[in-house]
Amino acid sequence: MSDNSTFLPEKLPRRVGLLGGGTIGGGWAARFILNGVDVRLYDPAPGAVDRVQAILANARRLYRQLTQVPLPAEGALTVVESIAEAVADVDLVQESAPERLELKQQLLAAASRATAPDTLVCSSTSGLRPSLLQADMDHPERLLVAHPFDPVYLLPLVELCAGQRAVPKALARAADIYRAVGMHPLV
Repeated sequence: MSDNSTFLPEKLPRRVGLLGGGTIGGGWAARFILNGVDVRLYDPAPGAVDRVQAILANARRLYRQLTQVPLPAEGALTVVESIAEAVADVDLVQESAPERLELKQQLLAAASRATAPDTLVCSSTSGLRPSLLQADMDHPERLLVAHPFDPVYLLPLVELCAGQRAVPKALARAADIYRAVGMHPLV
């Protein structure tokens, strides 16, 4: 849910590609969808879609209990079969796969090849350095760590960290996007 004091409608992404639908990925899905952002989800793990749907339902229920402020029209959740489908024509890629360096590097490299050169690619990692995650990317300058607090849909904090090859404007752009969905970036 957005905090109107920091809501930046012009910075609200149209569409986000999510790579991973576990606890954190599902939380990101709820955060974006309940703020009116369309989400494309890629997660080949069995039960991933059911997990995300359950997290989204829980977030809706909690928001109704916490506030009487009406939410914007919800974004749509689209489940896709490939990384390329998830990240095509999106404003932000949010990776939330398990904390395995090789897996994250593969996902992020594939995402970087399938997105426009100016699309931000962010990882929810809690312990891997962004410079390691950038290793195989085509455009490493746009990768950031965007580590949320859990549950993502309730706790509005996200740590933003750039790697050695990231450009400063990527941090500023990411901070604006996360503020638009009610987050408070800690850079």
